[in-house]
Amino acid sequence: MSEIAPLRVMVADDVPLHAKFITSIIEKIPGTQVIAVAHDGTAALSKAIELGPDLMTLDIEMPKLDGLEVLTELKKKRPETGVIMVSGLTAESAALTAEALKLGAFDFVMKPTSTDGSAGGLRLLEEALRPQVEAFARSRRRMANAFRLKERAQKRSVSGPAPAKKPIECVLIASSTGGPAALREVLTRIPHGFPLPIVIAQHMPPTFTQSLAETLDRDCPLKVTEAAAGTVVSSGNVYLLPGGAVTRLVGRTGRLMFEVATDSKETGPRPSANALFTSAAKCTDGRVLAVVLTGMGEDGKEGCDQLRSLGATIIAQDEASCVVYGMPRAVAEAGLVDEVIPLTQIAGKIQRCVSASASRGCISLPDGSLAKFSPPQGTLR
Repeated sequence: MSEIAPLRVMVADDVPLHAKFITSIIEKIPGTQVIAVAHDGTAALSKAIELGPDLMTLDIEMPKLDGLEVLTELKKKRPETGVIMVSGLTAESAALTAEALKLGAFDFVMKPTSTDGSAGGLRLLEEALRPQVEAFARSRRRMANAFRLKERAQKRSVSGPAPAKKPIECVLIASSTGGPAALREVLTRIPHGFPLPIVIAQHMPPTFTQSLAETLDRDCPLKVTEAAAGTVVSSGNVYLLPGGAVTRLVGRTGRLMFEVATDSKETGPRPSANALFTSAAKCTDGRVLAVVLTGMGEDGKEGCDQLRSLGATIIAQDEASCVVYGMPRAVAEAGLVDEVIPLTQIAGKIQRCVSASASRGCISLPDGSLAKFSPPQGTLR
């Protein structure tokens, strides 16, 4: 058996200390090697084209060419190189990072706020960066086996009996690594006139969820906003839960609203798919369609367990189309999903599920009335 070639990584950062931090983290990861370091955008692009790294960590703000300009050119001249953006926690950086994810960056990590080389700053950066590099390496190996994955029967049902399916009054989506691109793929295919609210838990820091919501709002037929405490969930709108907070649905069927806790002592990602799903189970009695998209970890599994026991419909993205097959794998292997399907089929599946519920007169709008929904022809892809 031939050995797996090491992951060749390039580091681009105009702050020498940050470049040193990132290099030291990557060199500790088995099966990786840093092949070059660049301190401005022009050098980063030139070295990437010359050396052909598998992966680049790319500072969003650099001299000569900024990270977004480097990424744009890199995707034209060497699209096979993956990119992890390294961003500061500012509104401007968040907006640029959202655009970078739209352009095809694998994901992003936050720079440490301190530049003094402290052990704490290095630890925080390592906790963020190492899982991303490892996830990219796994996705690269999986892409090499893409044909084998396509040969699998991805469209499978849960093995155990499930309760009778409830009508649907809300669509819930969970996503993490690879999520921004996956969300764009799904939401751009859901047309005007969609009669239900869509609520999304995408793992991201504060400020970044607002920038992602603004970017998606420009690209998608439906209105996309960041959820706010006390906002009543409205049909035909998409809500992105805010980063850095634990957000739940509260209220009752026909009048749901958001409860946002920034001071919660709960551990885990913020926003949390489990918090969203379990709260929906309580206040809707399982009258939801839950969708689990690409992402690391198992967030959403506990919530899906509760939702399924109440008769909710649950679908998950398949392995072949995931950037990271973690969250969907967790719910699929636990037998909690009704179907596992490719990303390109999820928007159509959402519309079919809602249409079937509407045909039974079962869609409940926020004012308590019922709605019918017939997806426009050509949207069920």
